[in-house]
Amino acid sequence: LKQCAPPEIDPEIRKRQITQLSEDIRQMDYLPRQSFIGQIMTQLSFISGWIWLAQAGILFLIYFYVFQDNSINVNLMLFCLSPGLSLILTFELSKSFRADIWEMEAACRYNLAQILFFRLSILFGGDFLVLGGALVGWRMADGKLWQFCLYALLPFFLTSSLSLYVLRRAGSRYNSSLLAAVPITAGIFNFFFIPFTNEIFLRSNAGSVSGAVSCMTLLALALLIYNARKLCTAAYYLNEQSAAL
Repeated sequence: LKQCAPPEIDPEIRKRQITQLSEDIRQMDYLPRQSFIGQIMTQLSFISGWIWLAQAGILFLIYFYVFQDNSINVNLMLFCLSPGLSLILTFELSKSFRADIWEMEAACRYNLAQILFFRLSILFGGDFLVLGGALVGWRMADGKLWQFCLYALLPFFLTSSLSLYVLRRAGSRYNSSLLAAVPITAGIFNFFFIPFTNEIFLRSNAGSVSGAVSCMTLLALALLIYNARKLCTAAYYLNEQSAAL
């Protein structure tokens, strides 16, 4: 090796090659930018299949009792609908923390907040399809729209909003019991309290009842959107409150 002298480097050639390589690197596109639909389709493949089976099962039971003209069981299924959907939503969103891969996802092409946004878009899309199907079944059973808002929409918006708030505040300090307790407690409250509320509303003026329930439902929806936005923009995942991403 001592007898083999290293070749002399021509500064001009070296400079020209570095320039050419730098230009080639700038022209390369290792990760082409995806459209929003493409990003959703990519994240869709990571959603657990049992999510869709559980939602379809809830909807199937509602229609099963609708066609049997069993209004009591239809009401019961509506009581279970909102906490059930919230429990499914929370369980799927928290799997990054549950599997201890949130730090890895935070360093991926799309950071953790973006991944949560895509998952929320997919899961909320599925939830609103289920709620839309449940509304059709409820109307087939001659149920009133304000009652559906009281039985299903209002509890779903409030329970999901509270679940997202708890998930955002817990972050990497994942606690499955705490997250599961929110929709379960809401389901118990829904089952025992809302029938009495329904009786009170039935004794009131129909127009004022419909307007009051509609306003409460819209306020609950706004609260859900706020908490969903905060989950996707605020970084609480390092056990500390940091600035928005």
